[in-house]
Amino acid sequence: MRDFIQNIKALQDYINTEALDDIGDEAVSHYKKSFRDEAFSDKSEKDMPWQEVKRRQGNKRKKRAANTRKILTGDTGDLGRSIDYRKENRAVVITNPKIYAKVHNEGGKAGKTEFTMPKRQFIGPSLILNRKLKSRLTRNFKRILK
Repeated sequence: MRDFIQNIKALQDYINTEALDDIGDEAVSHYKKSFRDEAFSDKSEKDMPWQEVKRRQGNKRKKRAANTRKILTGDTGDLGRSIDYRKENRAVVITNPKIYAKVHNEGGKAGKTEFTMPKRQFIGPSLILNRKLKSRLTRNFKRILK
Protein backbone atom coordinates (compact mmCIF):
# COMPACT_ATOMS: atom_id res chain seq x y z
CA MET A 1 0.00 0.00 0.00
CA ARG A 2 2.89 2.33 0.79
CA ASP A 3 4.31 1.93 -2.74
CA PHE A 4 0.92 2.73 -4.22
CA ILE A 5 0.65 5.95 -2.19
CA GLN A 6 4.21 6.95 -3.15
CA ASN A 7 3.42 6.35 -6.82
CA ILE A 8 0.29 8.47 -6.61
CA LYS A 9 2.24 11.29 -4.91
CA ALA A 10 4.96 11.06 -7.57
CA LEU A 11 2.31 11.22 -10.28
CA GLN A 12 0.69 14.26 -8.62
CA ASP A 13 4.10 15.97 -8.40
CA TYR A 14 4.70 15.32 -12.11
CA ILE A 15 1.26 16.64 -13.08
CA ASN A 16 1.68 19.77 -10.93
CA THR A 17 5.22 20.60 -12.09
CA GLU A 18 6.72 18.93 -15.17
CA ALA A 19 3.63 17.91 -17.15
CA LEU A 20 2.73 21.46 -18.19
CA ASP A 21 6.32 22.06 -19.35
CA ASP A 22 6.23 18.80 -21.33
CA ILE A 23 2.97 19.88 -22.97
CA GLY A 24 4.32 23.38 -23.72
CA ASP A 25 7.61 22.09 -25.14
CA GLU A 26 5.86 19.53 -27.37
CA ALA A 27 3.34 22.11 -28.65
CA VAL A 28 6.00 24.75 -29.40
CA SER A 29 8.08 22.16 -31.25
CA HIS A 30 5.04 21.04 -33.28
CA TYR A 31 4.09 24.61 -34.22
CA LYS A 32 7.66 25.61 -35.14
CA LYS A 33 7.76 22.59 -37.46
CA SER A 34 5.07 24.34 -39.55
CA PHE A 35 7.70 26.86 -40.63
CA ARG A 36 10.13 24.15 -41.75
CA ASP A 37 7.34 22.27 -43.58
CA GLU A 38 5.60 25.38 -44.96
CA ALA A 39 2.39 23.65 -43.91
CA PHE A 40 0.27 23.02 -40.83
CA SER A 41 -0.17 19.45 -39.64
CA ASP A 42 -3.61 18.67 -38.26
CA LYS A 43 -4.96 15.24 -39.22
CA SER A 44 -1.82 14.13 -41.08
CA GLU A 45 1.65 15.52 -41.69
CA LYS A 46 1.60 18.68 -43.83
CA ASP A 47 -2.11 18.27 -44.64
CA MET A 48 -2.66 22.04 -44.77
CA PRO A 49 0.09 23.46 -47.05
CA TRP A 50 0.58 27.21 -47.11
CA GLN A 51 -0.32 29.23 -50.19
CA GLU A 52 2.75 29.98 -52.31
CA VAL A 53 4.22 33.49 -52.10
CA LYS A 54 4.53 35.72 -55.16
CA ARG A 55 8.25 36.41 -54.62
CA ARG A 56 9.01 32.75 -55.42
CA GLN A 57 6.93 32.75 -58.59
CA GLY A 58 7.67 34.40 -61.90
CA ASN A 59 11.11 35.64 -62.93
CA LYS A 60 13.60 32.92 -62.00
CA ARG A 61 16.54 34.74 -63.58
CA LYS A 62 16.80 37.12 -60.67
CA LYS A 63 18.89 35.23 -58.16
CA ARG A 64 17.89 36.71 -54.84
CA ALA A 65 17.69 35.16 -51.40
CA ALA A 66 14.02 36.10 -51.20
CA ASN A 67 13.29 33.83 -54.18
CA THR A 68 14.38 30.74 -52.25
CA ARG A 69 13.59 31.68 -48.65
CA LYS A 70 10.85 29.70 -46.91
CA ILE A 71 7.37 31.20 -46.55
CA LEU A 72 6.85 33.43 -43.46
CA THR A 73 10.50 33.42 -42.45
CA GLY A 74 11.27 36.95 -43.64
CA ASP A 75 14.85 38.17 -43.34
CA THR A 76 15.01 37.30 -39.64
CA GLY A 77 12.79 34.27 -39.00
CA ASP A 78 11.36 36.07 -35.97
CA LEU A 79 7.76 34.94 -36.48
CA GLY A 80 8.57 31.26 -36.11
CA ARG A 81 11.16 31.74 -33.39
CA SER A 82 8.75 33.83 -31.32
CA ILE A 83 6.38 30.94 -30.61
CA ASP A 84 6.42 30.21 -26.89
CA TYR A 85 4.16 29.08 -24.08
CA ARG A 86 3.17 30.15 -20.61
CA LYS A 87 1.49 28.27 -17.80
CA GLU A 88 -1.82 29.67 -16.54
CA ASN A 89 -4.07 28.07 -13.92
CA ARG A 90 -2.88 24.51 -14.57
CA ALA A 91 -3.11 25.02 -18.34
CA VAL A 92 -0.70 25.83 -21.16
CA VAL A 93 -1.25 28.86 -23.40
CA ILE A 94 0.69 29.04 -26.67
CA THR A 95 1.77 32.59 -27.51
CA ASN A 96 3.42 34.61 -30.23
CA PRO A 97 4.02 38.26 -29.27
CA LYS A 98 4.54 39.46 -32.84
CA ILE A 99 1.75 41.88 -33.77
CA TYR A 100 1.51 40.37 -37.25
CA ALA A 101 1.27 36.74 -36.04
CA LYS A 102 -2.53 36.67 -35.88
CA VAL A 103 -3.13 37.93 -39.43
CA HIS A 104 -0.61 35.42 -40.85
CA ASN A 105 -2.11 32.56 -38.83
CA GLU A 106 -5.78 33.35 -39.53
CA GLY A 107 -5.63 35.41 -42.73
CA GLY A 108 -7.50 38.68 -43.19
CA LYS A 109 -7.06 42.34 -44.04
CA ALA A 110 -3.58 43.78 -43.52
CA GLY A 111 -1.20 46.50 -44.61
CA LYS A 112 -1.19 50.28 -45.07
CA THR A 113 -2.68 49.82 -48.51
CA GLU A 114 -5.12 47.17 -47.37
CA PHE A 115 -4.97 43.72 -48.96
CA THR A 116 -6.15 40.27 -47.97
CA MET A 117 -3.45 38.14 -46.34
CA PRO A 118 -3.98 34.44 -47.06
CA LYS A 119 -4.34 32.13 -44.08
CA ARG A 120 -1.07 30.33 -43.37
CA GLN A 121 -1.90 28.57 -40.13
CA PHE A 122 0.95 27.64 -37.82
CA ILE A 123 -0.82 27.58 -34.43
CA GLY A 124 -4.14 25.89 -33.70
CA PRO A 125 -5.89 22.65 -32.79
CA SER A 126 -4.14 19.59 -34.20
CA LEU A 127 -4.98 15.90 -33.94
CA ILE A 128 -1.33 15.04 -34.57
CA LEU A 129 -0.24 17.24 -31.67
CA ASN A 130 -2.88 15.63 -29.44
CA ARG A 131 -1.47 12.18 -30.30
CA LYS A 132 2.08 13.37 -29.55
CA LEU A 133 0.97 14.79 -26.20
CA LYS A 134 -0.93 11.63 -25.27
CA SER A 135 2.09 9.49 -26.13
CA ARG A 136 4.54 11.66 -24.19
CA LEU A 137 2.34 11.92 -21.09
CA THR A 138 1.53 8.19 -21.14
CA ARG A 139 5.24 7.36 -21.42
CA ASN A 140 6.02 9.61 -18.45
CA PHE A 141 3.12 8.22 -16.38
CA LYS A 142 4.38 4.67 -16.99
CA ARG A 143 7.92 5.69 -16.03
CA ILE A 144 6.67 7.16 -12.75
CA LEU A 145 4.41 4.20 -11.91
CA LYS A 146 7.11 1.54 -12.44
